[in-house]
Amino acid sequence: MVFIEVCSRYEIDKDSSKFININNKELALFNIDNEFFAVDNTCPHQGGSLSEGEIHQEEVTCPLHCWMFNIKSGQCLNIPSIKVKTYKIKVENEKILVDL
Repeated sequence: MVFIEVCSRYEIDKDSSKFININNKELALFNIDNEFFAVDNTCPHQGGSLSEGEIHQEEVTCPLHCWMFNIKSGQCLNIPSIKVKTYKIKVENEKILVDL
């Protein structure tokens, strides 16, 4: 595993998201009740930005066509056979690191 620092834990408020572009990889980083998660930012349906989606508990809704994804698993709630990729996260010295 190769973890890359993406931001400080203080750059993303509780129950919010942040767009991250690291090594030409677009990720949506989420802070859910002060636990951090990362998924591919692009919705597989119409390419909407999941980092701009509405968050409700552990789910994010794509802003384009309302596809919903579980933030922890990447599972699409509308069509269970579809997932967005998830990434391992760790926090060290107040910095958020993602395993790409």
